[in-house]
Amino acid sequence: MIISIEGIDGVGKTTVCKILSDSLGYKYLDMDKQLTIPRQDAQGHVPDINRGDWRISAYAIDLFSLSDTDVVLDRGTLSSWTYEQRNEPDLDYLAQVCREQKDNLIIVLLVGDENVCFQRDSGVAERGWTVDDLTVQQNRMINAAHMLRLRGVKVLCIRDVDAIQVVYSIREFLGGKND
Repeated sequence: MIISIEGIDGVGKTTVCKILSDSLGYKYLDMDKQLTIPRQDAQGHVPDINRGDWRISAYAIDLFSLSDTDVVLDRGTLSSWTYEQRNEPDLDYLAQVCREQKDNLIIVLLVGDENVCFQRDSGVAERGWTVDDLTVQQNRMINAAHMLRLRGVKVLCIRDVDAIQVVYSIREFLGGKND
């Protein structure tokens, strides 16, 4: 099972991911921070990849599914999709991967108050973003979640609750794994 925890910066994704992976015994992967930096080839060249690129997420989802690895992804689907829309609005490939892996994939979108998220994550302001930017990104994620849900992907949207309640809701969604 692949559980992708999504949401805007500051909404609590990492906290939820760590608690959920511990409680379920799943591996945890932060798609932005934990992927290995590409190695140099024999000529000393390093591939130019963006670890947050939606293609990397799509490949990772396929690989985890093929290897039958249970994993909690800190981002990887909706976040990659919405942030990359600025550069490439046609992201049908990611939708295709999500549809193909829909039996092995659950997307959880954490929807939070943009003002609280802005205050919680100092990196948002450092990147020059505003509360309005967070609102735009959150709305894009909600729209992408709706589109994927219409295509049969399991999507759970959870609004403004604490991390423990989110984990409880996800475990209940998975079939009552609430010890």
